[in-house]
Amino acid sequence: MTDTRDLLDCIIASNPGIELYIGPRAPIVYSTDFEAGVIKIQRKADHDLSDAEKNAVKCFLKPSVHRNHNETTTSSGEDAVETLEALRKRRRIENHTSLYADVKHVLPTSNICERLFSRAKLTYSALRKNMLPVHLEEVLYLLVNKHLWNERVIEKVLVRERLRRNSTAPSIQALHSSSNAHTVNAPVQDSELPGNLSEISRERA
Repeated sequence: MTDTRDLLDCIIASNPGIELYIGPRAPIVYSTDFEAGVIKIQRKADHDLSDAEKNAVKCFLKPSVHRNHNETTTSSGEDAVETLEALRKRRRIENHTSLYADVKHVLPTSNICERLFSRAKLTYSALRKNMLPVHLEEVLYLLVNKHLWNERVIEKVLVRERLRRNSTAPSIQALHSSSNAHTVNAPVQDSELPGNLSEISRERA
């Protein structure tokens, strides 16, 4: 996000008239405080965060700092000031380590999500209306993550599945053969025969 902001700032410097459209406070920005806060964290300038920016990026606080932050919100004003001073002192002692977690994963735009929605629309076409949601999710996962699999991986999966089926096949055949043998060799009781057959069997006895 920092690289994108630097690039846009360079464009604004050469064309000041477009700052209204691509500036850090432009109406197109969904959350100006969040974006500004993330950029400051990425630039190691989290000590310059405003109150609104701190509130917007508090989800990125490290666990221990987040716990102290919750304690300050429930304590009195003097305790909050003392805790804040303690945090600042600890930060200076720890060689200016950031109180926030790494935010490099935060992207400047939602292009990836929009591309995924477009891919889902193309995949779930009129010819695939009977596709179950779980199958659509699997297909999209394979399409988006093509770098994680190839033909060799598919071949290994097919071979493993074939071996698994062959290993379970003998047990199933043995179960069927034993059930058939039990059916053939088991004596038939008179109560299991129809009325006329049971009478014939008694007459023969």
